[in-house]
Amino acid sequence: MSENEAEAITRIPLTSLTTKNNKKEENSTEDMTESMRIAFEDMAKFFSYTPQTKIIITLGEKGAVALYDEKIQHFENSIRVPEEKVVDPTGAGDAFAAGFVYGFLQKQKEKDTTDHSRDEEDKCIRSAMKYGCVMGAYCVMEISASSVPKGIEKRVEIKQHLGL
Repeated sequence: MSENEAEAITRIPLTSLTTKNNKKEENSTEDMTESMRIAFEDMAKFFSYTPQTKIIITLGEKGAVALYDEKIQHFENSIRVPEEKVVDPTGAGDAFAAGFVYGFLQKQKEKDTTDHSRDEEDKCIRSAMKYGCVMGAYCVMEISASSVPKGIEKRVEIKQHLGL
């Protein structure tokens, strides 16, 4: 769900993410303000239906946050889309969701089937958020979500961003 949807459902306001000491620390909660961390903790409590529940909140250019197993995992988007390159945000959430599912399934396929550790689950979710963020970023640079990805050169760029 988007940060706006999360705010509307929980009635918990989110403030902007800021980096600690102006230093980017990818995949950590170190780059969240204290009030943002508290807001996400409150949301995690609100959504904690079962131990298996995983909530993913997209934050646009700020990446995404996963709430699960009493954890808050922030993934800062590795692609910065300059404002002048943003053409149409239509479908960015859907592109994120598709990338997330694909990334999660790819990582699940790679992992050791005998290792069911929390660390492996964390890796799957981080990978999924990375794929989701990349696909969402590419979506906003095109008119209409149906054109993502357009052309072989975009696919090559996407693979580079994903480290493939």
